[in-house]
Amino acid sequence: MDHTESPHAVAGPLGSLVEPVAVVEATTTCADVDFSFRNRWTSSSILIVPTQRGGRPGLVSRSRFLTTMAGSYGYGRSLYGKRPIGDLAAWDAPLLHETSTLGEAAALLADGPDGYHDLVVIDGRDQPVGIVRPVRVMQALADRTAQQAATDHLTGAASRTHLVELLTARLADIGTGTGAVIVAYVDLDRLKAVNDGLGHSWGDALLRSVARRIDERLAPTDVLGRLGGDEFAVVRSLPPRDVPDAEERALRLGEELCKAIAAADPQLPSRAQSRASVGVAVATSCQSSVDAALFAADQAMYTAKAAGGDAVRLAGSSDLRPATWAQARHLEVAYQPIVDTESGSVVAVEALLRQRNADGGLDGPLATLEDAARAGMSLDLDRWVLERSCRDMLGWQERLGAVAPAVVHVNLAADSLTHPGLASAVLATIDATGLPRAHVRLELSERSAVLDLTEALSGLEEIAAAGVGIALDDLGASLDSLRILDRLPIDAIKIDRSVVVGADSHVPIDIEVLSLLVRLGESLGLQLVGEGVEQCGEEHTLRTAGVHLMQGFRYSHAVPAAEIERMACPANA
Repeated sequence: MDHTESPHAVAGPLGSLVEPVAVVEATTTCADVDFSFRNRWTSSSILIVPTQRGGRPGLVSRSRFLTTMAGSYGYGRSLYGKRPIGDLAAWDAPLLHETSTLGEAAALLADGPDGYHDLVVIDGRDQPVGIVRPVRVMQALADRTAQQAATDHLTGAASRTHLVELLTARLADIGTGTGAVIVAYVDLDRLKAVNDGLGHSWGDALLRSVARRIDERLAPTDVLGRLGGDEFAVVRSLPPRDVPDAEERALRLGEELCKAIAAADPQLPSRAQSRASVGVAVATSCQSSVDAALFAADQAMYTAKAAGGDAVRLAGSSDLRPATWAQARHLEVAYQPIVDTESGSVVAVEALLRQRNADGGLDGPLATLEDAARAGMSLDLDRWVLERSCRDMLGWQERLGAVAPAVVHVNLAADSLTHPGLASAVLATIDATGLPRAHVRLELSERSAVLDLTEALSGLEEIAAAGVGIALDDLGASLDSLRILDRLPIDAIKIDRSVVVGADSHVPIDIEVLSLLVRLGESLGLQLVGEGVEQCGEEHTLRTAGVHLMQGFRYSHAVPAAEIERMACPANA
């Protein structure tokens, strides 16, 4: 039987999709082809030499041919054995040129006369060189789609989605000995000016140039991603031996990125050049979340930008504004216990911001909170308190075990509620400390405007769904929030002192309000805490109403973390 093997490599877009197959003369007997299919050839089809000059090659499908040769009753080989293979060939099989694209191959599959079968590939002389199987076309299309989803189309960097996937994997690897992960958050300082002054085509050129220059400075295992707009991120893994100086290495990476972007690109006009602000963060625990790592680096980047740009800042360093504020204003976190009056144990604590005065005493933080609100730093300051509270909780749990307070309550300022990054900021701050989320409860002041609470609903729902508790504070001081009480994702309410005092003094309206709040709490399955309890009679009034968790001067003023440890475990005193 005369046959030749088609080439093993095909140039052009189809590349390795083309499979070499046997090419036989049309006069070859079906018996010879049958023998070869069963003993020599493993391909899904073979090609038949055209019967006339310039004609189309024929295609014989392995499965169809063997079915025909078997026949319905086993007589197929007797009927077809001596006939030429040309009689059974498909002479109208779709043709692809070796320079055809993947898209053209897919179109032929969709429009072919018999639907889903092998495609014939010919060269520049119209000679058959191989086949392309449909399954390989479909797989190539799927691979291309996945690649496009994983790549930012403008810069060629990883897409945000793909970067998050890779960062997730890198963080998980820390637990298997990788050591640490550096995240660098890069924000260009002049993209808007370039777009406004020269047009978006030059802005796009700047983004492509920046991605290229960053990539040239990276190690083979580093990952560069575009987060969107003018923001990029770099992820670098460190081996265990480099963990001790991870922060120094993170700063060096940030400085390298700044230098790469600040270096003028001769292909861009001077007005299309830019510098960058870079924030770097280091994750050393496999418990670190992607949100926490990105948020920490992002916040450090904003600190670099606030310093004038073209700078690098390390997350958690003293350059961060909340830490600077706390140090300059002598801020501290004190704790007031929440007591279970039935057992007498400290079941929770409320973290309270305090300011150390010149005489060494602690004052309320009203002026600092007002300054923070004016500077747009309310959420930053809340995060500072939250971070320290979580770390103190971890210390209590480590030293006290089962008798440690179960939950720390941390207040959120009204301005923090309307911050668009509230949920990610809160969760990232908690996760960065390593404290399980279930040990934190955020307190929302009932004095917050109903409009602010409504606006914050989606963020609060995200926080609650992540396992963090939420309490409505000061309930009863005004009753505006009752209108949306059943919409708030809360698990506790704290009854305002004004109601407690009034009910103890037998003020009819306060007695009714207290009764209403208790019934509401019970019907909604909420934990109830009485606030501002100072007298024995006030405690008795609350207990009679069904409230057993209380907080106030009757039990303790706000005290340092070490004092909470003594109160929770008197034997340690």
